[in-house]
Amino acid sequence: MPRLPHSSPFDQTGSHAYLHRFDGTSFGPCVTVPIHGQKTLAPKTLKAILDSAGLSVDEFIALL
Repeated sequence: MPRLPHSSPFDQTGSHAYLHRFDGTSFGPCVTVPIHGQKTLAPKTLKAILDSAGLSVDEFIALL
């Protein structure tokens, strides 16, 4: 996959994606998400990603 410009809310290095929240004028905190093929994320890893994103488990489920 080609690398996207750094002004993008998405960047990838190796097997990790870096997602940045964009509030309309600037990029906010970064959330790192591992991308390891067909592997399922461990529950603790998913919880850590949700915490980094500022989402509760219930809010995440509502978004699905």
